[in-house]
Amino acid sequence: MTKEDINVIDICILASELLLYNGAEVFRVRDTVTRIAQSYDVCDFEIYVLSTGIFMSISEDGEHYSTSINSVPLPIIHLGRVAEICNLSRRIVEQGCSLETVYEELNRIKQIPYNGISFKVVCAAIASSSFCYFLGGGLIDIFASIIAGAVLHLFLAYIARKQISKMMINILGAAVATICCLIMHNLNFCKNIDTLISASIISLVPGVALTNGIRDLFSSDYLSGTIKLIDAILVAFSIAVGVGGILIMWKNLFGGYLL
Repeated sequence: MTKEDINVIDICILASELLLYNGAEVFRVRDTVTRIAQSYDVCDFEIYVLSTGIFMSISEDGEHYSTSINSVPLPIIHLGRVAEICNLSRRIVEQGCSLETVYEELNRIKQIPYNGISFKVVCAAIASSSFCYFLGGGLIDIFASIIAGAVLHLFLAYIARKQISKMMINILGAAVATICCLIMHNLNFCKNIDTLISASIISLVPGVALTNGIRDLFSSDYLSGTIKLIDAILVAFSIAVGVGGILIMWKNLFGGYLL
């Protein structure tokens, strides 16, 4: 095993970890990393990707193999990093790049920051208001959804600092959004409470996990697809528990149905 082969597998490991951790589907991880390895004339390269793990092996002579097994946590979505790595892989295939340059680029991509709290709050407010409009909410409902969406993400930014499970974060987030909606409804600041609640929690919906899970299933990656779909179902269940629990408590405390 030459030093260049070791450097190639190090680059492939880093690229695959960054792709998987930042929300790329399994097929994209496998295809991108395989193309990178082939660009450096690696004759015997194998990679097996799961939603939470990467298995990779490389051989120069077909007899001696170097194998790497890496555990990857469930993704924290950053599609900007995924796009940057895909662009880098195309550049490697089409133009060729030295291993040092590729390693520097991957480390640069790794340092791309996540969006700040203020940006996320603004985007959540826009998403909630847009969804409220699509669901037929009136002007006052749209304004209320802006407030509820912003409050939700301010709460998520605060609770993210705590050592709390993803499931509990979604339950508490949905509960806070529902309480905010109910308070505004009682203050006559909205007309359609059902539309408002649906719009306020839209940013919690696991769209990327659901989409990637379906994509992996269609690519015959049944295990990875099933894992991602289970993750999406658990998130949806957590949201339902948060919303439903608050509605039941509100009914028991104040009486009457609100929907």
